[in-house]
Amino acid sequence: MNPALHIVAIGARTPVGLSAESSAAAARAGVSRLTEHPFVVTLDGEPLKCAMDAHLVPELPLVQRLVAMARHALEEVARKLMVHAGRSLDVPVILALPSPRPGFLASDAERVAQEIAVTSLPGILIAGVRWTTDGHASVFRSMHATTQAHAGE
Repeated sequence: MNPALHIVAIGARTPVGLSAESSAAAARAGVSRLTEHPFVVTLDGEPLKCAMDAHLVPELPLVQRLVAMARHALEEVARKLMVHAGRSLDVPVILALPSPRPGFLASDAERVAQEIAVTSLPGILIAGVRWTTDGHASVFRSMHATTQAHAGE
């Protein structure tokens, strides 16, 4: 059997947009927010070039930064789900987090997941949080795992 996966709502918070739609439009238009970090430098002592969320202060620690961005995206998803469902829903959350590296450990991923698990959303009860730390492949690995988990239903 080839199980189907239906995406019914999506949320995003990126350096180029504060919603899934605005982020996608900016990406299609070639918008980039690449800039020099105000205080982080490379090994060569040069300012680090990166794309940052302009609405979060650069001093915010990474775990809190990821939690703020994830909560924002979840609030977007909750609004969209409530429009279509019209009732409260139990929603499992799967977080696609960065790969462990200096400055972001596996324990940090667990802390992000714990913070998200206690997030209050209108009309949504978070029914568990899972996470993957496969970097850029995280979203696709999560979608594959979800599809496989529901193959027998």
